Amino acid sequence: MIIGGTGSGKTTLLNALLVLLPHKRIAVAEETPEIRLPRSFTNSVLLFTSPLYDYQKNLPGSESAIYLIDLVRYLLRARPDLVVIGESRGREIHELIQGILTGHGGATTFHAEDLVEALMRMTGEAMGVSAEHISAFSSIAVVRKFDWGRRVTSLTEVVWLRAYPYPALNRIKIKEEEFGLVEIGSYDRARDTFTIDLKRSFWLQRLGGVEEVTARAELLQALTDKGVLDAEAVAEAVRQYYRLKRKMP
Repeated sequence: MIIGGTGSGKTTLLNALLVLLPHKRIAVAEETPEIRLPRSFTNSVLLFTSPLYDYQKNLPGSESAIYLIDLVRYLLRARPDLVVIGESRGREIHELIQGILTGHGGATTFHAEDLVEALMRMTGEAMGVSAEHISAFSSIAVVRKFDWGRRVTSLTEVVWLRAYPYPALNRIKIKEEEFGLVEIGSYDRARDTFTIDLKRSFWLQRLGGVEEVTARAELLQALTDKGVLDAEAVAEAVRQYYRLKRKMP
């Protein structure tokens, strides 16, 4: 999940991350078309809402209307590797969470100024997400707009402590459930740098994958050094990376 205020770069970051998944079947649901997948992503699906009016009855919300929650339900039946909601604002987030908990990947953006505000709003009366379901979003990035540009200010893992007892230093209690907030990346405003420490990651320690994440980071750094920034070119380089990995013994 990516959270931030208006114009902070939530969708921009989501677009950039999706470019790194050319080998996955991505299913996107949006109200306003903002997700821009490269043209080579032919195995992906993008659907948009159609909140039309029933002009005969002159009333909104008829059978002709298609809402985000309808799209997410449909996309989960399309066997995607990753379900993406452009921005979660209502009950559609429940469908996304159910998809994640049943084995699909999931990603979305959420309007909030910080992580705690986002968690409180999601579990509030309006959205009604069960506290124990918060852990479906295992990693949350916070983005913020400064005078000199838009930056990722933190990358935090959310650990449900009742399911995974863990001596997390930072904790938050939501409706009788306690969660560990493991910050693995932070922004230094004075130096305008972002530092990440994978050794802090709860999920990578539990599931493995530090070496793989490090190798992917090295690939992206090499592309940056060569000036390869076009989305199609980056996607093709990532595709080639996974082709070579499949050939390895």
